[in-house]
Amino acid sequence: IFVFGGSTTFGQFVGSEYSFSARLQQKLQDRGNGRSVEVINLGCPGFDSERVKILLNSVIGLDPDLLIVYSGNNEMLDGEMAPSSGTAIGEAERFLLGNSAIFRWIHFWVSSIRDSDAYRISNEEARELVAGNIRTYVPVLAADRQRLPSQAFLETAAGDYASNMRSMVRIAEREGVPILFVLPVTNLFRPPCLSAHEEGFQRHGEFQKLMDVARKEAEGGEPDKALAALDAAIELSPSFAMAWFMKGVIASTMGRHGEARSSLQRANDLGVMTHRFTARLESAMLTAVRESGAAWIDLRPLFYEDLTIEHASELLIDHCHPTKRGHQLIAEQVLPAAARLVPLISDH
Repeated sequence: IFVFGGSTTFGQFVGSEYSFSARLQQKLQDRGNGRSVEVINLGCPGFDSERVKILLNSVIGLDPDLLIVYSGNNEMLDGEMAPSSGTAIGEAERFLLGNSAIFRWIHFWVSSIRDSDAYRISNEEARELVAGNIRTYVPVLAADRQRLPSQAFLETAAGDYASNMRSMVRIAEREGVPILFVLPVTNLFRPPCLSAHEEGFQRHGEFQKLMDVARKEAEGGEPDKALAALDAAIELSPSFAMAWFMKGVIASTMGRHGEARSSLQRANDLGVMTHRFTARLESAMLTAVRESGAAWIDLRPLFYEDLTIEHASELLIDHCHPTKRGHQLIAEQVLPAAARLVPLISDH
């Protein structure tokens, strides 16, 4: 059994020995009726569905019994370069940024040192990069380049993602190998990495005052007043992710889980962050797998059943990487589907 994906599949932050692939192998081995079961983890940090498709096609000739795909967080990894009034990016540098993960990593540090006052990055991500734990591109954007990606960029990313899903199904069908997709999940309680207003927004002072009022009211135990201030802020700037995130968190503490889920999802979709799984990508994947008739697993009921910060922290380390417990639960969800698709196991 081959398992494909990015850093989530690989087992980033917990170790590959605790990944859902390793957990799945043990569970399948236990019920394999004496047969040897090998689950090969081909998760590669930074891989998007295009690279996953190429890798899948390269190993299909090894006569696998099952292909499992958990991919979707890296579809916008290279980001969308906004025009900069500062340092211009040459064509050679642009090519390397788009095609070399190592160069992107080096470029991050050079840029941070060169323009440290103009750049923002969360302390947590900076520490992880120093420790060498993050090998994928983290957006570090100068103030004049912090803007929302265009709708054309988002639509292209979703379209390419769906196309790659369909291609994987065709590759598997061509060789007569069953394929199983896992719908990625997101830590909706992970604050947006960066937030941005629409271009041309001018009412910064008024907006910030409303955000400050919301914080003070929430800290003072007045959630209704905080939500009212946030609604006013969102009316001024509907694209600012942090306003939606604050609204979702406050609504969650009030037990208004439908409103919380909607607001937190909106914050995730609007955050200026290149590696994340958005509602648009989720819709693209579901459409692709349903139209192709491929088997897939829905983790959302399990991960979102208890919409609280505590539950999210128990299952996800950051915006997308599961904890050991999260990997364990994913393996438990994959197990029955894998057993149905692999005759040598399902006949036990």
